[in-house]
Amino acid sequence: MAWGAQARALDESNARVEWPELRTLIAGRIPERVMRRLAYTPAHDLAHLRPHLKTLRTQLRTTLKTTDHAAHDEAYGQLAPLYLAGVLCADEPAEALEWLTSPVLRDAAWQQPDGTYREPRLRRILLALLLEHRDGTWQRDLACRLAQWLPAAGDPRRWYLADGLAAWCDAQPPLSDGYVTGWVQRGSRISRDHARGRLDTREWFAEQGWRPPVRHHTTLLDWLRAQPRLETFVARLFEVADIGTALDTPEPDETPEPAGNRP
Repeated sequence: MAWGAQARALDESNARVEWPELRTLIAGRIPERVMRRLAYTPAHDLAHLRPHLKTLRTQLRTTLKTTDHAAHDEAYGQLAPLYLAGVLCADEPAEALEWLTSPVLRDAAWQQPDGTYREPRLRRILLALLLEHRDGTWQRDLACRLAQWLPAAGDPRRWYLADGLAAWCDAQPPLSDGYVTGWVQRGSRISRDHARGRLDTREWFAEQGWRPPVRHHTTLLDWLRAQPRLETFVARLFEVADIGTALDTPEPDETPEPAGNRP
């Protein structure tokens, strides 16, 4: 798999990852460096790090409650790399779900190497779930758990991850209220994404050479015709409360990256 080869290139050292090294990376506040260090190490080889990560999570949560602004900011800046490390080190899908669905990760700032902050690239987080050592069974389990977890009001970012996982491993997530809401939100963005040159996740997989080419959809009708579970989704639309409000939900920030920055 292409991503497996790229993960090897991202892996900055073949040496065993010890806690002092990872703790230093987390303290550096840059999630990308954590990903580069852990990307190609199987989760079972990172088991010794999990207790440390959970302890640090507790410590940072406590610090965030302090009135010391400097200490608060120091702790806040470490949240994104900590939670990304938690996802990468998770062995069971349920453990990965716990890290992925935390509101702390949702609200954490994603610091860049140049010191600026921005929203996290969802594709980078998705890649952390598609690594070569994560088999299809693990990915399908997580996709279904994440789809079931989604709040009824919708969570575009987590839906993106659930849908990306499902597309990658050919899963059929349960059509929970939250998943159906996300599906409606996705459909409402088809024309805008086409106008802005944004690729669907499945198109992105194909562009990277990881999956066969897929058709690009330019309109909502075109997209609906290609949906394999359209009848089931349509039936669920009459069961999800206030589904019409999903059409007005802000979209996740997934602006195209320059070609040189693509993973």
